[in-house]
Amino acid sequence: WMMVPPVLLNIGLNIWLIPLYGLQGAVWATLAAYGIGLVLSFIVARKTFPLPLPFKALWKSYLACLVMAGVVLALPESIEHLPDFVELLLKACVGAVVYGFTAFAINAAHSRSLVLDIIRKLQNKLSSKPETVA
Repeated sequence: WMMVPPVLLNIGLNIWLIPLYGLQGAVWATLAAYGIGLVLSFIVARKTFPLPLPFKALWKSYLACLVMAGVVLALPESIEHLPDFVELLLKACVGAVVYGFTAFAINAAHSRSLVLDIIRKLQNKLSSKPETVA
C-alpha cells in the first residue's frame, strides 16, 4: 500500500506534464514519484527496522564520488576522438582507480583497515608456506 501514492502521483503528473513537456515531462513525473516513494519507504523502514544509519561512512563515500567525478570530468578532451567504447572504458577505469585511492586515503567504510588486513593475511600465508625441494 505504501507505493500507491507514488503510482497515483506518477500517473497524475504524467497526464499534466507530458502534453506540456513531452518526454522530459514524463522523466520529471517519474523522478518526483520515485522521490516520494523513497521518502515513504524510508519512513516505514525506520518504524519497522530502527537501524542506525552510517552517516560518517555515507559522507566519506560521497566525498570519494565527488573527487572521482571531478577527475573524470577533468580528463583532457583529446580522448574524445577515441571510439566511444574505448573512451567509456578509459573513463571508467580512471574513475574506479581515483575512487579507490580516495576511499583508501580517507578510510571510507574502514576500507584502509580492510585492505591492510587482507595484505597482512596474504603475507602470513606466503611466509608460512613450506619450501619444496625439486
